[in-house]
Amino acid sequence: MTSCPAARRRLAAPLATFAVLVLLAALPRGAAAFTTYWSPSSGLKPDQIPCPWTLVNNTANTPAMANGVLTISTVSFFANNTYYQQTGAALAMPASTDSLVVLFGVRSVSSGSSTTARAGISVVLETSAFRGIGIFINPTEIFWNSSSTTRGGTASATNNDAVHAYRVVVILATNVVLIYRDGVLILNASTHVDSSSGDFAGFARILWGEGSGFALGTSEWAYFSHNAAPGGSCGTTTTTTPTWGTLKTIYR
Repeated sequence: MTSCPAARRRLAAPLATFAVLVLLAALPRGAAAFTTYWSPSSGLKPDQIPCPWTLVNNTANTPAMANGVLTISTVSFFANNTYYQQTGAALAMPASTDSLVVLFGVRSVSSGSSTTARAGISVVLETSAFRGIGIFINPTEIFWNSSSTTRGGTASATNNDAVHAYRVVVILATNVVLIYRDGVLILNASTHVDSSSGDFAGFARILWGEGSGFALGTSEWAYFSHNAAPGGSCGTTTTTTPTWGTLKTIYR
C-alpha cells in the first residue's frame, strides 16, 4: 500500500500536540513545567502570540502555516536564514539550581550544509552570556556541537518521515544537557562557552528554525514550548521551582 506524505503530516502534528498535552496533564498539581507554548492550532504564527517570538528572515520565502504545521524553507547558504528567537525581556531563564526544559515537534523535510557541524534545523539555547548549546537535525541525524565547528555527539534516526517529538533538558547547575526523541533519551550533551565564533549572542537567547549561514533546508514545525517565559503576561502558568527536582522522574 502506498502511503500519502501529506496525510502522515496531518496525522503526525495532532498526535505530537496530543503527546505534549498528555505530558502536561500528567504533571503533579502546582508543578506546571512550561510557561509558554506555540502551535499552529492557535491560528497564530510565533511572532503573533503573547510574549511573541521575533522572526528573522533573510530569504524571499516566509514561514507558512498549512495542514497543522509551520513550514520554514531556505534554498541557499550564507546570510539566507529564517528562524525565530526570543531574547531580553521575552525570556526569564530558570534559576541556576533549576533546569531549562524545551519541547518541540518538527519534521526534517530536507537539509544541506557546507560543514558537518550544521544542518537545516537549528535549535540554539544560550542560557547565559556566551554559554549554550547548538542542536541540529537533518533527515537522518540529530547532533549537538561541543564547539562552533565540532560535533559533540550524533544519533542516527529517520527524521523526514513524520513530525517527531523532541525534549531538551538543560540542567543549569551542571551544564549537562539531555536530548530526547519520541520519549527516548538519545544524546547526553553539555553546554559550552564560545565568545569568539559568533554562534552565541552574549545574552540569554532561544532560537529555532534554519539559523546557520552554512546550511539550508525545509522543516515543518508542529509546536515549540519552553519554561523560560517571563511570567503571567504570556497567558500561561508560571513554572514552579525547582523544575528539575519536581520533574526528574519524568525526564530521566
